[in-house]
Amino acid sequence: MIVQSLKSRVLVLVLFIINTYTYAQVKSTPCNRKVELKSYEKDLIKEVCIPLGHTIYYIETKFNDIDINGDSLPDFIFDWKKDGAIEGDTLFTTAYMFQSDSTYKFLKTFKNIMPIKLDSYDKPSKNPFYAQLWSDCYRETYPLKYVDFNNGNIELSIVTEPHHGLEINYKYSKQKNNWILKSIKAYSDISGEGKIYIPHPMPETEETIDDFSYEKYLCPERLIKE
Repeated sequence: MIVQSLKSRVLVLVLFIINTYTYAQVKSTPCNRKVELKSYEKDLIKEVCIPLGHTIYYIETKFNDIDINGDSLPDFIFDWKKDGAIEGDTLFTTAYMFQSDSTYKFLKTFKNIMPIKLDSYDKPSKNPFYAQLWSDCYRETYPLKYVDFNNGNIELSIVTEPHHGLEINYKYSKQKNNWILKSIKAYSDISGEGKIYIPHPMPETEETIDDFSYEKYLCPERLIKE
């Protein structure tokens, strides 16, 4: 009985040491708040942390209030990337929602809003894979005309052909904690006449912002598996 009691105490002590060490390791993990521009340091909210080895390169809300989830409160949104990002890397957008107690809460990181990084959007890559993506899918240009976050909406305007494109609108759903596809409009931007809109079919099933991709709208044949 005494031996068993001693074994139990040793086990408890070992577990305590392991838990304490693990907690200390987690607690000591630095919060990465690296920014590309020195001026961004004073703009960062205290809640922001991004993975080590990455840098914030643009703050969407630096000059304008943006309400990305439709609660009439100004949120905090920024773009970030891997240090020394190379062709083919993902560019991220993260949103923190402002709360009534004046703190911010992490809302979402988007991995598909920005086109992937290419060395150039004006000429083909030396890498055959990215050269074909640029030619067949990105239409030999930067495919994102603009992204607008406001009043609980995310609207993406993407270029399909010179002077032609799609405006794709997502609306935030508090119940689903996500942005639901609400409309797709095709347009032609005719000089002297402005934009002319034509109907564009909607998907048969509900889609969220997570379902968006440039390939889906600009080169769907690339998504077809052999």
